[in-house]
Amino acid sequence: MQQAGRLGNRLQGSLPGYLAVPATQQGVGILLFQEPTSESEQTQEVCEQLARAGFVVWAPDCSPQELTLEAGQDQVEKAFTQAVERLLSEPAVNGARVGCLAFSSAAAMAFLGSLRNQRVGALALCHPVISADAMRSLKAEASSALGLQASFLGFFLDPPVKVPGQAPDPRALCFTESADLQSLLGEGFARENLIQLEGVREGFMDESRPDRFDALSSRECWQRLHQFFSAVSV
Repeated sequence: MQQAGRLGNRLQGSLPGYLAVPATQQGVGILLFQEPTSESEQTQEVCEQLARAGFVVWAPDCSPQELTLEAGQDQVEKAFTQAVERLLSEPAVNGARVGCLAFSSAAAMAFLGSLRNQRVGALALCHPVISADAMRSLKAEASSALGLQASFLGFFLDPPVKVPGQAPDPRALCFTESADLQSLLGEGFARENLIQLEGVREGFMDESRPDRFDALSSRECWQRLHQFFSAVSV
């Protein structure tokens, strides 16, 4: 049941997830991938934020193994394709292509799915965290095809902020390593869409975490995301 004041609700069934539809009842479709499931307030709030900006958002429940490619590429592709088809089945979605947004450790699944599925017209990654094994898989996939055909926007935390008593995640891609992504993106990507964010750390867009939330950087990222998905014909 949809909660009062909300634009979305959590759906059960064979493909559970959270669906948010703008008040206009139509808009570009966006797939959201992040580690917290659709039961989490964090995931639901991201969906709501995008729906308030005019997008139809579907956040499918995926396993951590699917998000990081540990479940195997065939299983990941199957789950990604089901998510695309589920979103496109919504009457409110405009067009035959969708956008895709992934945070942190969900970047690997979003990237592989976008490489293999031509119905993705735009891919945005925020603070991508990709293991060495997953990166090798992505590079092999990109080299066997034409690279990423969707438009790309990436936000990188650089340099990593040191947290007392906590070692930095070695899987996190920094802006200085963005060249590692260029073999995946092909020749046609816009270099100005590789965004360097300084002095913030993972969770900087999450208002429920005051120890990490950064209002200025968060606002900049949301504005860029809205412009990016609005400007790209999907």
